[in-house]
Amino acid sequence: GMDGGLFDELVVLGPREASRRLHGGNWGELEQFATALLERCTPMPSASQASASPPPDVNGVPFATWMLWLATTPIGDEQPEDYMKRAQESYGAKSNVCGRIWGKGYVAYRCRTCGMSPCSAICHECFEKGPHRTHNFLMYRSVAGGCCDC
Repeated sequence: GMDGGLFDELVVLGPREASRRLHGGNWGELEQFATALLERCTPMPSASQASASPPPDVNGVPFATWMLWLATTPIGDEQPEDYMKRAQESYGAKSNVCGRIWGKGYVAYRCRTCGMSPCSAICHECFEKGPHRTHNFLMYRSVAGGCCDC
């Protein structure tokens, strides 16, 4: 487990500074701190205190807020939500791969300009979103089904 003095020191720093310090150090400490927070916020129920459970916060900060800071690495004045938005924009939300799968009879496209192979196919939505209208393309009705290779 985590040394009690270090835990208290990090709690006093608050989520932003504690998170920065832990992300700059070793990952074992970050994991131990998160575990200690979880233990602090979810006390083991005993017969004597079945109804009197404390609110899930540490030093006035909700457990969920601590976890958001520990799970992200905001830069400068960013909040965890800003970090997540930036990460989505860089890696996820703007991915160009749609992964659509279609069945027999679906109208799809082959863009001979962009296609990696003569079998490359793209769905209607990706065809319309891309620059394919001005390319050398073929519109066809799928005989067996397929998936978008955008």
